[in-house]
Amino acid sequence: DPSLPKRENMKRFPISPYGVSKLTGEAYMQSYYHIYGLKTTSLRYFNVFGPRQKDSPYSGVIAIWFSKITRNEDLVIFGDGSQSRDFIYIKDVINANLLATECKIYGDIFNIGLGSPIILSEIAKLILKITNKNNLKIKYSKPRVGDILHSYCDINKAKNILGFNPIYNHEEGLRDYFNWYIDKYNINVN
Repeated sequence: DPSLPKRENMKRFPISPYGVSKLTGEAYMQSYYHIYGLKTTSLRYFNVFGPRQKDSPYSGVIAIWFSKITRNEDLVIFGDGSQSRDFIYIKDVINANLLATECKIYGDIFNIGLGSPIILSEIAKLILKITNKNNLKIKYSKPRVGDILHSYCDINKAKNILGFNPIYNHEEGLRDYFNWYIDKYNINVN
C-alpha cells in the first residue's frame, strides 16, 4: 500500500523477502498470543540508526555514510535523493521497548519511528554539516531495484497506548551517534 503515513491497521503486501519475514514474525507472535496466551507485543521499527550498527551494504545508510566520512569518501545516494525515510535513533527505540514491557496490552502491533519523514539528500547534508566534512560531496547513483521511494509511520497509537514520545530529533540523534562513533573507533575528524 503506497499511502502514507504507514498505520498499524493498513493492509500489508510485502514485496521483498525481508518484508515477508517481518510480517511472518508478527503473525507468529499474534497467533501465539491468541492460541497459547503468550504475552506478546510487536514493535515495527522504522529506519533505526545508532551505535553498534554495522556499515555493511545491507545495513542502514547512516552507518554506511559515517564509515565513508571517516575515510574521507563522498556519500552515495542511490536515486535522485528525493526518497524519504523515517529515521529513529536507537535510544528512542530502547525507550519504546521498555514502555512495551510495561504495557498490559498484548497481541498488538505498534509503529516505532520519529513519525516524520526526512529526504535522503537532506539527511546527507545534515551529516556533512555535523561532521564538518563540507569538502566531501553527495553523489547520486542509479536507483537500486526494489528500493522503496518513501516511507514513514504514524506513531499516534504508540504515543496514546504506550506513552511513547521520541526525544531525539534527526540532528540530535546524528550528533550523539557520531560522537560515539569517533570515540569508539578513535577517529580524528579534523
